Amino acid sequence: MALTEAGQLRNAGKPIVHHGTDTAGPNRPEEPGKVCLVTGGGGPHVGWGICEALAQHGYHVVVADRSLRAAEGTVARLAGLGHHQATAVAVDVANTESVESCVGGVLARLGRIDGLVNSAGVGLDSPLTETTPEQFDRLMHVNVRGALWCARAVAPAMAEAGGGSIVNIGSVHARNAAPGYGLYAATKAALVAMSRALATELGPDRIRCNVVHPGAVRQEGDLDPVTGDPEVRSRHLAFADTRQILHCPVRPIDVGNAVAFLVSDSSRMVTGTELMVDGGTTALLHDLNPTHD
Repeated sequence: MALTEAGQLRNAGKPIVHHGTDTAGPNRPEEPGKVCLVTGGGGPHVGWGICEALAQHGYHVVVADRSLRAAEGTVARLAGLGHHQATAVAVDVANTESVESCVGGVLARLGRIDGLVNSAGVGLDSPLTETTPEQFDRLMHVNVRGALWCARAVAPAMAEAGGGSIVNIGSVHARNAAPGYGLYAATKAALVAMSRALATELGPDRIRCNVVHPGAVRQEGDLDPVTGDPEVRSRHLAFADTRQILHCPVRPIDVGNAVAFLVSDSSRMVTGTELMVDGGTTALLHDLNPTHD
């Protein structure tokens, strides 16, 4: 199964849906038969870690990305790790028709959506006073409106099934300011407020909504996930090395494991909250007595 950019089903000749049993992990899958839709799953950043962790927990992972080729790449990557329950789809979260068509296609093909992870996002490195209306609209449409549109699209099916879980991917920028990242931070802060509102509105239908805030994640490639600038990437990692309480790198799979917990029934009573996956960066004001090299 695949979806075009417009979200319509098409026959790719060779099916993208793979059926089999996940035997790669050391533990038995915890959520067999359940389906989780991950936007922005094409990677190569946090999306990969989220999809891998969910696959390890036994979910059928629907890898959604604006680029169908990128989504197919993640499916192939999961298959290489022994996870064969995955589907690649293409969707533009900034386009409401694309979102609704994509979700409808997934429900028609797989029959359910138990979890939604809104990982799709765009960034900007520019002073707020120099932000253009076009830049403002683009970030708000993808980072905030896109997450809402996806949540709105899956909520009826989740409610009918007796509940579900929505996890929105935020950022430490929503909690701490950094020059040049004001607009990006504003969208992530708005995402937090919207997530709490969704938790209160969807709670009666046993649909939970939470936020995971990644810190500086060590990932494949040299490009900064927000700006695409390798120099910015280097500065961020150097800063994180001096600020993290836990002196070890945050990996994409670390973020994925946090997401998998919040999607799963293990967190059935957790909703409307935020989980920091930053090695303690946002907890530390200043290290007056450093004990690590």
